[in-house]
Amino acid sequence: MAHRSRDSRQEIESCLDDVEDFAGRKFSCRNDIAMLLGCSRGREEAFDEVTFYAKFISRALAVLKRPGGEDISRLEAEFSEKMGKTSALIRTLLDGSPVEAGQKFTGRFLAPSPESMKQFLDLLYELSWIKNYEIGRGRSS
Repeated sequence: MAHRSRDSRQEIESCLDDVEDFAGRKFSCRNDIAMLLGCSRGREEAFDEVTFYAKFISRALAVLKRPGGEDISRLEAEFSEKMGKTSALIRTLLDGSPVEAGQKFTGRFLAPSPESMKQFLDLLYELSWIKNYEIGRGRSS
């Protein structure tokens, strides 16, 4: 079992190496993403939803930050809804993590504070690259 765990860890690290190469950058939340990937074993669909929402949130945030007079109230509402869904999905994935690691993750990314929100958005941006990588890989195969 320990050998299998090591193989899983190596598989996750290799996957993240590939995604970072694709993104052309090193992820600052790499260890946190690796933990989520490890927790998603058997719940891959939930992790796929997280990366899908992460991609939406990252793109929506870019639009919301643009100056302009356009009506963005619908996008703001959808952004808020997806943030809540993503947070709930991540909490579900964390149910499979060691308690201390889950608490540390929750404190860093899901606490009700401006710093935590910034960290969460940074994490989602990096998670969006996993979805981008999957889409790009699907086109090339």
